[in-house]
Amino acid sequence: PADAHRFEGGWYCIVYLSPRDYHRVHAPVSGPVTCVRHVGGTLLPVNAFGVASYPGLFARNERVCVFQRGERHGDVATVMVGAIGVGRISVSFDPTIMTNVGRGPSTTRYQPDRGPQLARGDELGRFHLGSTAIVLTGPDHPLRNDVRGGERVRMGRRLATRIDDTAVGDR
Repeated sequence: PADAHRFEGGWYCIVYLSPRDYHRVHAPVSGPVTCVRHVGGTLLPVNAFGVASYPGLFARNERVCVFQRGERHGDVATVMVGAIGVGRISVSFDPTIMTNVGRGPSTTRYQPDRGPQLARGDELGRFHLGSTAIVLTGPDHPLRNDVRGGERVRMGRRLATRIDDTAVGDR
């Protein structure tokens, strides 16, 4: 709840990855990783049927939340949501953080000056099949969407622009 509170009233983008899509997730902003949280849950389908059939689906499924301190965007969360058939999620900067390998949910916090440094576009993690990634920013950094609902997104595509024209997810 404390993590969610920081993002209330902010911007978000949900990127669905079908089994035919690219299964890697890239850092939407430059900045250090401050925390990684593996949240246990179920593995319901995240396609249109699943979203319509299971209320609160993204909060019910297993997920890995990666929090970064963006240089110009404040706190940014990238949530990798597991799904049916997605038996494993891993992060690229720490091989000890991986789901469905016999470890339970966990939280890894990094010291402000010792967290992994990621540049915008660096690989953040991967699904070992496909699923959904959600990017969140707080209300102190208002964004304008650059992608319409249902539009295909490829690596390097700008997702949003800060009102003062600073891009998020554009490389």
